[in-house]
Amino acid sequence: MPAQILILAVEFLIHSGILLALLWIMIKLQKLDYHFLGLLGSAALAGGLDMIPHFGHMLAVPVLYICIWKVTRSSIFPDAAFTVVIAYALMFCVNLFIMGMLMGDLRPSDNEMGGDESPVPERAVAAQPSVGANPSLKDPDANSVQTTNTLEAEAIAHQFSIKGITRNAGQSSLTFQSGKKTYTLFLNQLVSVQTDDGLVSVRFIDLGPDWVGLDIRGTRVKCPLHPQ
Repeated sequence: MPAQILILAVEFLIHSGILLALLWIMIKLQKLDYHFLGLLGSAALAGGLDMIPHFGHMLAVPVLYICIWKVTRSSIFPDAAFTVVIAYALMFCVNLFIMGMLMGDLRPSDNEMGGDESPVPERAVAAQPSVGANPSLKDPDANSVQTTNTLEAEAIAHQFSIKGITRNAGQSSLTFQSGKKTYTLFLNQLVSVQTDDGLVSVRFIDLGPDWVGLDIRGTRVKCPLHPQ
């Protein structure tokens, strides 16, 4: 509970601070009279109402109209209305910019196939010797060589350093480092990774709250996101 309260408080401060700055800029551009404390209270009130689920924004907009009208002592239309509409439009653009920064670059990295190493074709990986019958190329695990036991797969996984993840349902991605090379994998994607044991086929198969699931040469391993 204290953590949730802290998160809500930080979100409120950021939202209200950005809205206050945008309202102040719009008022300055229009050369309207205002009281700073009144403007601060208006931004705080609108920022708090905006955080109410479902109907909060619909309530915040008319309340902010009235507050700006009273603070600036201008006409409610067009002065107050123009100030609020443009401030909220700019607020929307700022939110999009922040979301884009947090999501990062979703394009595949040039290193996802092993940097300067030539990528190993999936058919070539599937053609390597395996234990038992040869898997079909149509099998989702046909490109993994079934020669690594759990202990060997975990030892290989310990060589990986997880740098970051992007949670986006079926388009989730994982970035990790093996040696001096960095790899980016999307969910269910297979790449050949250079390790101390040579080239190893690795597939990103699952993503949990604090772990990622990898298929290393046909053996499934859970790697913690924050190893102890």
